[in-house]
Amino acid sequence: MNYLFKSERLGFRNWVDSDISLMTDISGDAEVMKYFPAVATPQQTAEFIVRMQVMFTENGFCYFAVDELSNNQFIGFIGLSHQDYDVEFAPFIDIGWRLDKNCWGKGFATEGAKRCLEYAFNDLGLTNIKSTAPLINTNSIKIMEKIGMTKQLEFQHPKLLGNKRLENCVCYEFNTDRSLKAIGVFDKLAKLYQEKFMDVSIYHKSFDLFCDVIKKERPDVLELACGPGNITKYLLQARPDFNILGTDLSPNMIALAKENNPSASFQIMDSRNMNQLTKRYDAIMCGFCFPYLAINEIEQLIGHAAKTLNPSGVIYISTIEDDYSKSELTTGSTGDKMFMHYYLEQDLIPILKKNNFDTLNIERVSTPDHPTNDLIIIAHLND
Repeated sequence: MNYLFKSERLGFRNWVDSDISLMTDISGDAEVMKYFPAVATPQQTAEFIVRMQVMFTENGFCYFAVDELSNNQFIGFIGLSHQDYDVEFAPFIDIGWRLDKNCWGKGFATEGAKRCLEYAFNDLGLTNIKSTAPLINTNSIKIMEKIGMTKQLEFQHPKLLGNKRLENCVCYEFNTDRSLKAIGVFDKLAKLYQEKFMDVSIYHKSFDLFCDVIKKERPDVLELACGPGNITKYLLQARPDFNILGTDLSPNMIALAKENNPSASFQIMDSRNMNQLTKRYDAIMCGFCFPYLAINEIEQLIGHAAKTLNPSGVIYISTIEDDYSKSELTTGSTGDKMFMHYYLEQDLIPILKKNNFDTLNIERVSTPDHPTNDLIIIAHLND
């Protein structure tokens, strides 16, 4: 079989006529179609496959037919499709999947969706992919999060209006264009950032408290958006036994962090992809990561943190305190633009509580860089 591309266990290809009867069985299964208004008829499935063949011819992508490589058996579809129904974020390119229920629970959908994203960005040059599902379809939503997508908004699906069970939906997004712009700005400003912010002594009180509440010896500490390793350096001076993994989406920031902290480990990672880490940590340091994340991304990050931390794990959060409605596109002294999000205590504490965090300390620090305070919250997972 000639495949367009493969993942470890799956092959992706255009549709052929012999797929029609197999896909008819899958789309005619009530359990598979649980989150659709009805099962698909044989005619609807045949028409769907024709549309996919045309879409592939015109665009180089579609909801691809997928085979399991170990036995060359067709198992359903995973892929990309143009969507233009009447919703505020249309038109858009959707990533979706529908697999034979005998293949559920094997990680095929997650594996295949990740590979399709790679194909979309690296081979097709696409920059924005979305995925939608009814809010009650928690399994699909978990897959969206596993492949690194972030929640964009909730909406009522125009094709499902009146169906109280299904009409309330959610849209997730993967936007490489936004990430690439952020990487470009932070790479450019890495050395300037180091010169300006390497001295973090103004926050020593909260850093010392963070170190004190972590009672375990040689704890594993995850640092998000570590920048040039300024906070890392302070923490290691206070607690040399910390085993720190620093992460940042900017390669230049990571390079500086390694120079400044030879004893720590570092890797390139977007903080929004924390859920892709397999290790559990005793503490998470999130120093001034929040100003670069929208509120839905904050909700997702805190949820991921709760799952990444060990029992009684500690999280440190610092951000710029102001009303979220005042969030704005800012222009720095170098002329580079960056959107800054502001948060109040009442924005963040409910999200922490929802994810089983108890607040240990709240502190505010005045700085000359912003007319309002910096807000610092230290919390721990409730046993």
